[in-house]
Amino acid sequence: TKRLRTTAEAFTDPALRRRAMRLDERLADAIACENFAAAANVRDELRALRRRDPLARAEDDLAELILREDYEKAASVKMLIEELERDAVVDGLSPCESDRTTRGVRVRVKSRCVIDRSSPKESMWFFQYVVTITNVSDSSVKLLSRSWLITDDEGRTEAVRGAGVVGKQPTIKPGASFEYASSTPLKTKRGTMEGFYRFVAVDAEEASRAESVTMDLAREDDPSAFNVE
Repeated sequence: TKRLRTTAEAFTDPALRRRAMRLDERLADAIACENFAAAANVRDELRALRRRDPLARAEDDLAELILREDYEKAASVKMLIEELERDAVVDGLSPCESDRTTRGVRVRVKSRCVIDRSSPKESMWFFQYVVTITNVSDSSVKLLSRSWLITDDEGRTEAVRGAGVVGKQPTIKPGASFEYASSTPLKTKRGTMEGFYRFVAVDAEEASRAESVTMDLAREDDPSAFNVE
């Protein structure tokens, strides 16, 4: 007889998941002690608990339909299970946001998992991030370069460095903002991004013509250049 799956993956409700794990431990202890009357009671509790969770209930229904060879209904329940698993993934991946201001430059980053472009079964998770850079100082600044270190939940890293962002080195005047979006794939459903942007202060005359000028990265050594982490 196949034992009921009561691991975290079998339940979408966190409270039910924790209770199921405790019951699973009690069931294992009762069986080990050959206290089969207690084991039967815990088994019944587990079965009742699984009926309260949509994913666990659907898994049990699928097993029963396959046993009865009702494959048409089994196909529908299988689709329901995949949808519930996808929704559970999305619920566990709420958007993240960071906000920091350095030397009058405010950088806000929002990231989210794009589930439609992810493939959990192949361990591929696609993340999009939107960066908004706002100049809250009294002087214009020009973005020279960026340096990111992207790390997945298993410690694999990817370094992203280069001139500007998305092919641009924007000049941002006081009170103005520049926003762009980019993305990165990970092999785990969680990860981190850290790094900095390199800016240089520009005067009013330089700012008026800097929009269409690509600055040499050697300008990064300029005394007025600074990092925003």
